[in-house]
Amino acid sequence: MKPEIVFKRGWCAFQLGEYSYASQSFQQYLQEFPDGSLVADAHYWLGESFYNEGKYEEALRTYGTFLKQYPQHEYTLDAKYGTAWGYYQLNRYSDAVRAFSELSQLSDKPTYKADAYLRNGDAYFAQKRYDDALLSYQQYLQNFPAGQENEWAVFQMGMCYLKQEKYTAARTQFQKLLQD
Repeated sequence: MKPEIVFKRGWCAFQLGEYSYASQSFQQYLQEFPDGSLVADAHYWLGESFYNEGKYEEALRTYGTFLKQYPQHEYTLDAKYGTAWGYYQLNRYSDAVRAFSELSQLSDKPTYKADAYLRNGDAYFAQKRYDDALLSYQQYLQNFPAGQENEWAVFQMGMCYLKQEKYTAARTQFQKLLQD
């Protein structure tokens, strides 16, 4: 019963937003019970805990271990999502684009697909690849016409045009936001 208690303690801490305590509990579980029935889950939630602590490098390592050891686990897509976000948070935009693009191909989850288009646009924007960013934002708007982030996508399209000194196109995008 002790292995499950150690894991559940970490799970409760995670749910309470106590990510440092959660990561300690999941690490304890992995050290003390390397053959336990919740090892895969502990790896995944350890990655999530690190991510929420802002320890993105540790999160990436942990997600990587999880994905290598448990490629067919129920949390596989979630770990890929966390990996993509970890790259994004570390300003590793090329890696983020690759990871988000892969995720959008593998997942049927609308949240992941929508986020992939938007974050790819943001990553391209950060790299000053404005045409690629515009394409990503357009794909988001086409695939998610009632999406929650539509204003962001339109605003970012305006910013892409502004950076390209295409002022008429930029104004058109900004005007759309004022009309809604």
